[in-house]
Amino acid sequence: MMCLKRFIFFREMHTEILKIILPVQEFNTEADIRMFQAGLELGLKRYFKGNPGHIRVLSYREFNQQTDKFDRFLLLYDTIPGGTGYLKQLFAHEEFSLLLRESYEAIRDCACQLDGHDGCYKCIYSYGNQYNRADLSRRKAEEWFERIYRNSEQWIKNDHGLGSLTNSGGKLKNRNWKNGL
Repeated sequence: MMCLKRFIFFREMHTEILKIILPVQEFNTEADIRMFQAGLELGLKRYFKGNPGHIRVLSYREFNQQTDKFDRFLLLYDTIPGGTGYLKQLFAHEEFSLLLRESYEAIRDCACQLDGHDGCYKCIYSYGNQYNRADLSRRKAEEWFERIYRNSEQWIKNDHGLGSLTNSGGKLKNRNWKNGL
């Protein structure tokens, strides 16, 4: 008699993904990335005026053949097959800048700092990051989002795709994700 010890379930779907390259000099640890992710998730809630629970954020790395190092990314993806159009909206420079502004202002204006706290559930804490609280700092997130938002007007549009910047050669549609899609 044969006994099966392991089952593997998977599904394939086509959806929208927004791939954000993170500057290695700023986001060089997993803790830094988790903090930026927390701020971005807060900005998504404010930007869409509610909790877009169908949009998930995932940390991702790809090997850069030109630098012989890994580039770091955040992937925003829609869990609804085919996508909802939310991420397509954020692909516009002006809209993504508004998202960053929402993140920055929510973190900057949070009243937890008046009570001597460096984060709370109204700003960078969430149920999803409850096990990473030691990595989160409202003050540091405020500094990052302010700098990133203030410099967003200086961004240069790249019509040649992210691969021309990262030289990774990878395509997201060929990747297998292990995160409970």
